Amino acid sequence: MCGQFGLAEAFNWCKFTKRLGLNDFDAPNLRFKDAFAPTNTISIITQQDCYQVRDAIWWLLLEETETGFKANSKYATFNSKSSRLTSSPVTKKAFKQTRCIIPASHFVEGDGPKGKRYYHLLKPDSGMIAFGGIYRTWTHSKTGEHCFSASIITLPGHPKLKAIHKNSLPLMLPLDQPEIAHNWLNPSIQDTQGFESLLQPLLHESLQAQTIERPGLPESVGDAFQIGTD
Repeated sequence: MCGQFGLAEAFNWCKFTKRLGLNDFDAPNLRFKDAFAPTNTISIITQQDCYQVRDAIWWLLLEETETGFKANSKYATFNSKSSRLTSSPVTKKAFKQTRCIIPASHFVEGDGPKGKRYYHLLKPDSGMIAFGGIYRTWTHSKTGEHCFSASIITLPGHPKLKAIHKNSLPLMLPLDQPEIAHNWLNPSIQDTQGFESLLQPLLHESLQAQTIERPGLPESVGDAFQIGTD
């Protein structure tokens, strides 16, 4: 994953939660932005006693400063590879106990070291994406401040997107299967073998791809094209 996504202010929160079957909490103060980058504060959906929307730093591993927390620059942890979820000590516990959903309306991908092209991708039918992620909680040793951090899970590359990004695809939970969202957020479900089918690079909904100038500069370059479902 290139490392950029957006949540448009026109995002239909009520429709989103209804499709995911998450109907027992009110519309929150979501963080809207056209282009979230790693280390930015984003919105995540979690479940402990109830469903909640929380602010989280988009970078799983943090380090403490005098006044708060910052991203630990030793490791790039804004994404977590599905192949290492159960083997890495960084992600194993989080995958078992603290999974989250990250709402989005689009994301950006790019490939190739030279002459790189970038693509703005969205779901034209729904305009809504539910990234599957993991999160951690942090408590400052001096101030007692609580902080959340999060990472988007990435899957192996999908053949239909090989010209866009051949190496990886962000995990997008299907919006038409509410039981998946319920199980994903449920912290009492710690047997992660039940999520193995989700970790396959599948397209549950079609995507629209639009070539753009570069991340942070979303002007269109060329015609948009459709990428069909599996």
